[in-house]
Amino acid sequence: MAAAKEGAVYGSAYGLGSGEGVEGKLTNAVTGAGVGGFLGAAAPAIVDTASAVARGLTNPLRGYAQPQAVAAEKMGEAFARDAGASGTPNDVARAMLKVQQSGRVAAASDPQMMLADIGGDNVRRLSRQAFNMPNDRAERFRTVLDRRQVTAPRRIEDALRSTLADGNEFFDVTGNLVQSRAKDATPAFTKGYAHPLSAEAIRDFQDFAASRGYVQRIFEKTTESVHGMTGKTVDQMAPWEMLHRAKMEINREIGRLKRGTPDSKANWDIRDLTQINRELGALIGKHNKPLAHALSKFADESTMIRAVEDGLDDFKTLQPEELAKKIGRMPKAEADLYRIGAARSLVQDIRRGSAWNDRTKSLFASPEMNLKLKAVFPQAGERSRFMRVLDNERRKARLRGKVQGGSQTDQNLVNADEAGAPMKAILTAAQATTGRIQPLLDMLSRAGNRFSGLTPASANAMLDIAMTPAGQGLHPLVLKGAQRAASLPGQRARTAEGLLAGFSSGLPGSWD
Repeated sequence: MAAAKEGAVYGSAYGLGSGEGVEGKLTNAVTGAGVGGFLGAAAPAIVDTASAVARGLTNPLRGYAQPQAVAAEKMGEAFARDAGASGTPNDVARAMLKVQQSGRVAAASDPQMMLADIGGDNVRRLSRQAFNMPNDRAERFRTVLDRRQVTAPRRIEDALRSTLADGNEFFDVTGNLVQSRAKDATPAFTKGYAHPLSAEAIRDFQDFAASRGYVQRIFEKTTESVHGMTGKTVDQMAPWEMLHRAKMEINREIGRLKRGTPDSKANWDIRDLTQINRELGALIGKHNKPLAHALSKFADESTMIRAVEDGLDDFKTLQPEELAKKIGRMPKAEADLYRIGAARSLVQDIRRGSAWNDRTKSLFASPEMNLKLKAVFPQAGERSRFMRVLDNERRKARLRGKVQGGSQTDQNLVNADEAGAPMKAILTAAQATTGRIQPLLDMLSRAGNRFSGLTPASANAMLDIAMTPAGQGLHPLVLKGAQRAASLPGQRARTAEGLLAGFSSGLPGSWD
């Protein structure tokens, strides 16, 4: 329509200049505008048709004679479209700069990232076309894609341990983990046990013990546990150590309830014991700051064991809001161990199933999982690093899925090409009779690819570009190809304008 408008202007101007008298000039101007508009609309179509015919004749030759140049042009154009270039050379230049920056960022966190990974649908589609054209690089490309897929679970696990969980302690068995932390805690607890017990503290703890029958039962069980584990009586133990061991007994009893072995002399539940434990901790914090500091920093052995186990179980069963609320009430030391348990839960799921499964889709694609990660691992920096790894793995899986597809159709077509035309016809006909016309369309598309310059030689070059490490950026030939593709519409427009101007200058002097 823009060309028709421009043609109408040319024709109208010519009519005004060629008519005689006012009436003649106006009549010729109207007639000239109509004819010029028609010619203006037709000229670009004529140019594009001629250009398409010319490319159909020259592209196959260029695909064989200049495979590197053809590959660079096609890949450059695909990258530009994926980067959102509107078509002008300046827009393409800015889009290519974004592609370069994206490649450097991706390579910084994952050296396995390739240029094809940072492209979009156009790059992936072109990579698939090159892969389906029989060529030397196709098998290498397949090997790279498959190797990255089967090793993806290990990379995700390594990233999790280096960002969300303490990698040095992650693989320690729970017992060894607790012992190592308990050893560091000994000096702090010893200092807390030596703190003097004031008269006010005695009154508060007596009132606390008399407030519930549950508390009295806890002290009875603590006395039994102390004697069984150390051979000591309560009188031989510092009062603050006795109170600390009472907290440990509460934690052990909570663990017993979770395992289905409750105390036969008490009908408490987990909520009752959790409330008592919280109130006892508040009293200790009020009257013994050193012991409260030790509890907040290190926690006791039973609490540490329970924290790991809870994190392992809760991450699978609780909703994100419940996880955030629960971990928000924990002391830092206990919360750290809870996170280790949650991370172990994630690793268990990562290791399950076939290595060919896309973990970014089957495990980390749901909004619920993202909310759980945010609730349990609130450190934005570490979580962002982990999410970048997942994003890279997602790009790799997307490229492999696009290139190889979900069936053997493409590979069958490759084999058929290599076997010869008769086998191709038999295979395609057999698949068409079952209602699968896609193989036929793919075969026709691949035949047409040769007229677009996609030959085995240019396909090799395209896959070489696709497999280039992302950190190296786009080759200068690719950038040049993108600029050339962006300049073609302008060249065709100028050609149409020239034809139109030349045609209008040779129009006869009247429209009789």
